[in-house]
Amino acid sequence: MAKQKMDKPGMEEFLRRAEVGHLATLGPKGPYLVPLHFLYRGGSIYFHCGLAGRKLDNIKKDPRVCFQVTEMTAIVPHKRPCSYNTRYTSVLVEGTARVVTDPTEKLALLTELAAKYKKTPSLELDPQAAARTLVVEITPQCFSGKRNP
Repeated sequence: MAKQKMDKPGMEEFLRRAEVGHLATLGPKGPYLVPLHFLYRGGSIYFHCGLAGRKLDNIKKDPRVCFQVTEMTAIVPHKRPCSYNTRYTSVLVEGTARVVTDPTEKLALLTELAAKYKKTPSLELDPQAAARTLVVEITPQCFSGKRNP
């Protein structure tokens, strides 16, 4: 089967279930790419991080970011090595990032993010740990996705 462009509902479903994404920022040292756990909700992407660091410094200087998620499901062998194929789904989001400043919204997002990875609906977060954590929202301007099922 050939590669297929994904429609927006398909990309959103993939972003809701995927577990690791890669955030690209640009700063004075050049491009910076880092893997993250994330949450896709309400048309935005959210991730948590510490109170300081290179990605935050970069976002403060230039909030434009790229966020990419890929899931490889199989390698398809062929008698000729250069004809191997890969089964995958991939989504790329271009957008702008901002730190979530509302404490109630931040706590709700951290709770939902933690529940996604803990796989349980009931979870109580330590308020002191939440105070040492930032939540960043990526507002997408552009989505693109493809898959090779």
